[in-house]
Amino acid sequence: MKPVVVTQAFRLAFQAQADHFFAVQALHPDAGTRLQKLADDLFERIIPLLERNPDIGRLFQTSQLRESNPCEQLQEAQLLESLMPELARNAAVVREYVDRQFLILYVVTPAQTYLVSIKHHKQSQYG
Repeated sequence: MKPVVVTQAFRLAFQAQADHFFAVQALHPDAGTRLQKLADDLFERIIPLLERNPDIGRLFQTSQLRESNPCEQLQEAQLLESLMPELARNAAVVREYVDRQFLILYVVTPAQTYLVSIKHHKQSQYG
């Protein structure tokens, strides 16, 4: 079993999701419940699953990014490389776990799994 590390970048991306839920709460009264469900799923189901099976997500390559927007491609590639220097040495594999409405970007190294970012499936890029 590989430990899962929650990076600062992931915390910021999760906080951005929480901020969105709070912002739309007046229009969608169940937003708080949905946010709690996301947090529960993340810590009670997804992280334990990634600890047991880190290769469960699909392979993610920067070539999969929208070629129509090179700025997005560059931004996401820089995010990955800044968080994981091992990527440059090919000692890590970038994966994407799809769970209901959210996509989780993570990096698997020989020793640990790093949660990098999270986004809603309607968002165009990881941030």
